[in-house]
Amino acid sequence: MGSLSEVPRFYHTYTGPSKEPVASQMGKICLAVAACALALVAGTSGTHTSLWTSTATTRAPTMATPAGLSAVAGSIRPTGHTAAAAPQPAPFVGPASGPHRSPATPFSTASAPSAAQWAWVAGLACWSAALAAAALWGRRQPQVAMMAYAGEKAAGYGASHTSFYTSATAKDSYATLDEILNAKMADEGVRVVTRQVLDACVKITEALRVNLVTVADAQNSVFGDVQLGVDVIADDLMWGMARSSSLVREAASEEEPVMVETNPYGRFTICWDPLDGSSIVDNNWAVGTIVGVWDKSTGMLGATGRDQVTSIVVLYGPRTTALVACDDGVYEFTCGEGNKWFASREKIQIKQESKVFSPANLRACQEDQGYANLVNYWKQNKYTLRYTGGLVPDVYQCFTKEMGVFSNPTSKASPAKLRVAFEVAPFALLVEKAGGKTSDAVTGGSCLDIRINGVDQRTAGCFGSANEVDRFNQMVLGGSAGSAPSYAGASETDEQRRARLIRANQQYAASLGAAPAPAPTPAPAAPQAGGVESDEQRRARLIQANQQYAASLGAAPAPAPAAAPAPSYAAAAESDEERRARLIQANQQYAASLGAAPAPAPAAAPAPSYAAAAESDEERRARLIRQQQEYARSLGH
Repeated sequence: MGSLSEVPRFYHTYTGPSKEPVASQMGKICLAVAACALALVAGTSGTHTSLWTSTATTRAPTMATPAGLSAVAGSIRPTGHTAAAAPQPAPFVGPASGPHRSPATPFSTASAPSAAQWAWVAGLACWSAALAAAALWGRRQPQVAMMAYAGEKAAGYGASHTSFYTSATAKDSYATLDEILNAKMADEGVRVVTRQVLDACVKITEALRVNLVTVADAQNSVFGDVQLGVDVIADDLMWGMARSSSLVREAASEEEPVMVETNPYGRFTICWDPLDGSSIVDNNWAVGTIVGVWDKSTGMLGATGRDQVTSIVVLYGPRTTALVACDDGVYEFTCGEGNKWFASREKIQIKQESKVFSPANLRACQEDQGYANLVNYWKQNKYTLRYTGGLVPDVYQCFTKEMGVFSNPTSKASPAKLRVAFEVAPFALLVEKAGGKTSDAVTGGSCLDIRINGVDQRTAGCFGSANEVDRFNQMVLGGSAGSAPSYAGASETDEQRRARLIRANQQYAASLGAAPAPAPTPAPAAPQAGGVESDEQRRARLIQANQQYAASLGAAPAPAPAAAPAPSYAAAAESDEERRARLIQANQQYAASLGAAPAPAPAAAPAPSYAAAAESDEERRARLIRQQQEYARSLGH
């Protein structure tokens, strides 16, 4: 039965048969009658005979006499069940005229149709054509009526107007991965590492197709999370890519958040979540791989999401697709026949408005009235709920639907748990390159400006259409996001930053159920009028800031530590031994400034050997265990 797919103005399509069966049947009957009429006309012209005449036109004798009856009987062909008929009279060659024309023959083939006959056929044809046109109009009428109604009252068709089907149309040809990367990525190294990551994701695709979802034999998660066999397989494939690449300098996995050097001569730091969505993969729902890439000039630790040179998100569903951050925007690639990637969407743009929402961490609604109000707003305004519980599909739809909002706030009982390096920073780069917006869900600032100080650093977050992220900031953060810096042209002032950080402190303290610390007085600012602050001036300024902050907390400030010896960069970088000695001395000085005994200097951890081959898995594991034990001893644990 026909249906109108997608009532809103985005798409207007209609398929299916007529909803007027009577008119449709009448049309069929009319066409049949018209065909018979045409056949009748054809039978009255040329050498053809009508259906009422015999195969040979004869001058039949009158049927009132026995001889006439005998003659008529003799003209009937034998059937095999009766005696042979009398011989047929010879045909009359002359014109058939006069009173001897057979009454069984309305007109002969030699005569033209009369005007009355032509009028009868023409009338029948016109009547048939009129009914056929009415039937066709009845077939088209539902589409016209429904389309007109759709433009006025889209809500009248239930859930169909909220489906937001794809707007993508088939093209004659699609650009390949290499064609797009060569044209849209200027850096050859970034192009190569992007291909290497996508090649690894092809292998993950194949592994997901053939492996069952079961609990892994060995549980190596440092968080106590249950690891599945497919998690381990995906992680091993990513590590294999990182160790075999000459471009990857160091890497970290969400499964084991420790930065590991893979090639001292490499260039990039990469971090990945090998299979995001482990809790829903057993349902055979869509899951994905998230990858962030930083250059060695910034590294990942101490950098921000803005420092990424690219990020990649791969979605494993009925198809395998990937979002890649290129120089001029976001491109989607689809893994096609022969595991070859082609560009299925180019320069994706996320609209500012949205009618699709994905609310994560709904438990926070019990404590955060602002978040509860926001979710109610979305429901009352008939937004479409599209939420799976997997970060990759829930945020990925912002790119395919070109709209959407994903929210994950924090609260005391339901703290945020999104990982900055493995999840938030890569997705934030893609969202903002596509014209969307992100919020750290604490200050309202961009997720790309979160400084990554720990491999497993967590945060809250909101991603998607700009107006919906602004609505989140207004309703959940209470409008405090207004002082966030604008990075379009200029940086925020020191005063704006101070006000923003004070509000962030108050909000975070409130989420923990504690009273926020009072706002400290401003620390002396560094020179702004073109002068450069000396090391001594900076040290004095920071000591004063420490004293002011301690006073604001009602505590005595720590004594100023002596300056730690700085490395010499005049000729060459400091050696590992010099750096170790300097850090030990700095630790002792800092401990003395706090009135505590310094921790004993840990022994140097054995470094992997890269001269011939990469460190084995067992060697790497043993080294990391020793490092953890030494670090724990240095803290007195």
